[in-house]
Parts: sequence; structure tokens; C-alpha cells
Amino acid sequence: MHHQDVGAEGRSERVKELDGLRALAILLVVAWHFIGIGGGAESTPWRVFSVGRSGVDLFFVLSGYLITNILLNHVRSPNYFSAFYLRRAFRILPIYYGMVAIYLVGRQFGGSAPVLFRGTVPWWSYLVGLQNIWMAIEQTYGAYWLAGTWSLAIEEQFYLFFPLAVYLMSPRVLSKFLIALLVLCPVGRIIAWQLGDKMGYYVLAPLRADILAIGALIAWLEFSKSISAPVRLFFYALFWSAACFFPVYAWVIPNSDFSNSIWGHTYLVAFYGSLLFVVLDRKGSPQLALLRSKAAGFFARISYALYLIMAAC
Repeated sequence: MHHQDVGAEGRSERVKELDGLRALAILLVVAWHFIGIGGGAESTPWRVFSVGRSGVDLFFVLSGYLITNILLNHVRSPNYFSAFYLRRAFRILPIYYGMVAIYLVGRQFGGSAPVLFRGTVPWWSYLVGLQNIWMAIEQTYGAYWLAGTWSLAIEEQFYLFFPLAVYLMSPRVLSKFLIALLVLCPVGRIIAWQLGDKMGYYVLAPLRADILAIGALIAWLEFSKSISAPVRLFFYALFWSAACFFPVYAWVIPNSDFSNSIWGHTYLVAFYGSLLFVVLDRKGSPQLALLRSKAAGFFARISYALYLIMAAC
């Protein structure tokens, strides 16, 4: 298995298949947004393309893997924190704050579009990346223009705390921490739902950390050279089991808040995590040529901007 060279972070080799997975993630979300939602909850397009919502989960897995790679390979660097945070800010914040600026202007002057620019989520929470917490408190996505930014808030909170965890924890403790997240987060989602929550299980970082942790754990296994034959066998068995179950998840069992909170997001951790492992393990194989294509690379490059703009449409 090989690492992904992410821009200037210092890796010499880029795994093009990961761009392909990023392209798959954004295309899933686009299909859901433009085809699935429009038909309504009882329509065939909704049933067929509702699985597109899981594209966000695939983004999270990739983020957990790539960011952990960067952190583990630079943890002893003298500018470990400053370099990491400056690069993340440069990549994420310009377009995000452009969207927030439009929201603030629309909120002030967009009386003709109250649904687009108004909601009960405080305006300042978008500025500091805490809107997902207020979405859980209010049990609403807030202003439609920025409804999709709950996922960015989770990533920003991950970027804020995880570098410190990698810096302070030994490799062995870090692996145990990631495994603990994989065990505890599903339990937390079930408890949250049983307590009447219909939003927090989906938008709160502590309840979604396992989807990032599975990517981080794969990066740790690779970095620590811990990918033994039993580990590889486990991930392949998990992938094929989850892949065979995918039609049931996507089209047989209703894609509801209840099913997602109780088991659905845990299933996606297993499926997309094992998918990432298999793709990395089979890097360069003819079967993955589509993931290395120019079209996949194009959609990967525009995925972040497309996600933000599409979510506001």
C-alpha cells in the first residue's frame, strides 16, 4: 500500500485511485441532490438515488486517511502545527467564507428568499464552524444556503483536535483511541436516537467520528507497517460482505433517520473503510483504471467547490 501525495505535504507519490474515490463521492451526492430529492420521499428517483447521501461518508473516510497520513509523517517536524493549519485554512476557508459572506448579505437584504438565507441556527456559528452543534440543538439544518456545511464543521473540528491527539499519543495509544471511536460512536448514535434526537446523530462530530477514524486507522496500519496477512484478510472479507449487503442497504430497507442512526452509518463505516483499504491494496491494477481516469481526476479537483455550490442551489 502507498500513501497519497497531497499537494506540498511532502509525499513523492500520488495515488490516483483516491482521486477516483473522491470523484465517486461527489457524483453520489450530485445524483442525490439533483435527481433523488426532487421526486419526493415516495418517488422512484428518491428510492434509487437516496444512497447518494452516503457520498459524504466516503468523503469523511478519505479525509481521515489523508490527514492522518500527513500528520504521522510530519509529527516530528518543528512546524508541525503551523504548517498543517495554514495549509488546511488555505484550502478550505476562502470558498467557504465566500459562501458565508453571501449568506450574511442575503440574510440582511434577501427578504424575498427567507428559506434560502434565514433559519434558527445563529449566524455567528457559521463563522466559527459550530453550526453543526446548533443544528443539533435546534433539530434543523438552518438556512438552506448553508445547510450542507454541517459536514465542513465536522471536518474543521476534526482538524482542530486530531493533530493534537497524534502529537501527544504514542502510536500504540493512537491505534487504541481510533478503535475505541469505532466501538463507541455507534453506541452513541443509538443512545442519541433513543433519547429523541433526530439530528445530532448525523451532524455532531463525536457521533460521526468513527467514519473519520476508519480512514485514520488504515493510515496508521500503513504507516506502522502493520498490514499483515490476517489484517488484509479481515479487510477483504469485510469489503465483500459489505458489498454484497449494499443492495439491501440502498434499496430494500428504507433509508430513514431511524435505520441510519441505529445501524446504517455503522454499515457505511465498514463498507467505505474496507473499500478504501482494498483500493489502496490494489493500486495500479487494471480493474481500477476508471478511478485513475482523467474524468475522475477532473471531478476530484472540483469536488469541494461543487459540493458547497450544489448544496446551496
